[in-house]
Amino acid sequence: MKKIILLLLINFIIKNAKASDSLIVTFNKTQFQKGDTLSFRCNFPDYTEKDSLSIGTMHVWIENIQTNEIWKYRYPILNGIAIGKLILSGFIPDGNYAVNFLLQKEFF
Repeated sequence: MKKIILLLLINFIIKNAKASDSLIVTFNKTQFQKGDTLSFRCNFPDYTEKDSLSIGTMHVWIENIQTNEIWKYRYPILNGIAIGKLILSGFIPDGNYAVNFLLQKEFF
C-alpha cells in the first residue's frame, strides 16, 4: 500500500513539473560579441485570451557567471508574447553569462 501511494505521489510531482514548463524562448544567435544585438522572443503556448498570461511583465536577468554581477531588465507581455532587444555594450566584460526569464502576471 505504501509503495502505491509513493508511486502516485512521484507521478503527481512529475506531471506538475512538466506542466509548469510552458515558456518558449528563442534568441537570434547562440553566441554574442560586444556591439551585437541580443534579440529574444518569449511565447506562452498555453495562452488563451481568457488566460491571465495575456498581459504581464517578463523580467530578464543577465548574470555574469564568474563575477555574479546581474543586469535586470523588464519587458511587457501582450497577447502571450514578449519581444525584446538589447545592444551589448563594449563595457560588458568578456565571459559566460546566464540569461534568466521570470514571469510576473501583472504589468510593471
